[in-house]
Amino acid sequence: MFKRRVVVPLETRFAQAVFEQAADGFLLMQNGRFTLCNAAAERVYQRPRHDIIGASPDMLAAPCQMDGRPTGEHVVERIAEAQRNGFARFEWLNLDGKGQPLRMLVTLTPMVIDGGDALMIQVQSQAETSAVVDALREGLERLAGGDLDCRLTRAFRHDYECLRTAFNSAVDAMAGAMRSVGGIAEQVANGSAEILAGSEDLSTRTEQQAAAVEEAAAALRQINESVQKSVQEAGNASTMVQTTLDEARQSGEVVGRAIEAMATIEKSSQEIAEIVGVIDAIAFQTNLLALNAGVEAARAGDAGKGFAVVASEVRALAQRAGDAARDIRARIGSSTEQVSNGVALVTATGDALERIAASVGEINDVMQRINGTSSNQATTLGQINATVRDVDSITQQNAAMAEEATATARNLADQANVMARELAKFRFAGNQATARATPAPRPIAPLRPASVQSAAAEKPRLAPAVAAVASVPSAPPAPVPAPAPRPRPSAAPRSSGNAAVAEDDWSEF
Repeated sequence: MFKRRVVVPLETRFAQAVFEQAADGFLLMQNGRFTLCNAAAERVYQRPRHDIIGASPDMLAAPCQMDGRPTGEHVVERIAEAQRNGFARFEWLNLDGKGQPLRMLVTLTPMVIDGGDALMIQVQSQAETSAVVDALREGLERLAGGDLDCRLTRAFRHDYECLRTAFNSAVDAMAGAMRSVGGIAEQVANGSAEILAGSEDLSTRTEQQAAAVEEAAAALRQINESVQKSVQEAGNASTMVQTTLDEARQSGEVVGRAIEAMATIEKSSQEIAEIVGVIDAIAFQTNLLALNAGVEAARAGDAGKGFAVVASEVRALAQRAGDAARDIRARIGSSTEQVSNGVALVTATGDALERIAASVGEINDVMQRINGTSSNQATTLGQINATVRDVDSITQQNAAMAEEATATARNLADQANVMARELAKFRFAGNQATARATPAPRPIAPLRPASVQSAAAEKPRLAPAVAAVASVPSAPPAPVPAPAPRPRPSAAPRSSGNAAVAEDDWSEF
């Protein structure tokens, strides 16, 4: 009996060595079932061979994959992708023998074995990567919940350790920044409370001042109107006094002319009295002549009777003329006396009118001065009124600005409280940020320069705090080495034959 030595090709020996000694798991799937696996696949799946052979991919996988979709949908899509592109590589979520999830990297390569379609499945364990991802996810969840004391204490694999260092450094920097922000928020809250109290006091006092200025402006307007009326009345009175002065002067002239007329009348009366005296003397002489004629007629007897009658009549006429002359003289004397009295009275009236005119002139001068003074007062009051209106307008603007400042300070206090409430959501060492209610407006009290100075002193103290935030060391995350790009394999040629495995019956896939 002869034996013949069979020479196994190098490719076959290499494929057999890879299948048996590779760290990655290799499985063969035909007709939707696993028909072959190596020892590494048992380690990756953490299941014995008899649990793997004959099972379908979805039987060993989790019900849903990492995107939440059912595993069955992914199986169909991934097989179609591999057949379309020549391979498919993706992450997969399996279950071990205890039902615990296993993350792995799967590569599907379609091929033809013994004339039937098959899939070569290469699986790589992602347990360490899963541990890193889970630790980072847990840390990020705690960080999202406001826990700034979270740190990744368990060391990662050396190529992932930079992620843990970067995460811890970022959390340290964030905690330091939050502590600085908390201190600044406390300073802002204290400063805004002082500013708010001062602004409310200023607003109230400005409103009171505005009301007082408005009342003063109204009173000045009334005084200005009264002074304007007084100026107008003083002008009218000055005009009336001037008219009275003119009339008094005209009356003085009339009295002067009356005095002249009275003097003329007195002179005429004296002349008439002299004429009447002459008439009286003539009547006396005529009476004497008539008396002599009567004596002579009596001596003549009967021849002189007619002449005696005429002489008697002439004597009677002379007596009546004398009586009338005496009566006229008496009347002229009385009239002259009355004219003299009238002249004296008219003269006294003229003197009185002259004194009245002089007094009215003085009154006119006084009224002119009063009128000028009132005009000056009216002008001054007008200027004061305009100034008070300007002050009133400025005070109203100051009141509006004080209200705006109060609203801004209250808004700042509210924002500081909001910041404190937001900071209170974070948990880290030294965090004592608590929200507090915005202080109610304080009652009006005398101005306190010290509180104003303390409120102003808060502003420069903010600058170091802000600088502290800027100076918080933020360790840059350690550079993560980028994984080398995996070469995209071309569509694998379909092999014909099974040199690496024992010959079995193959059915169409």
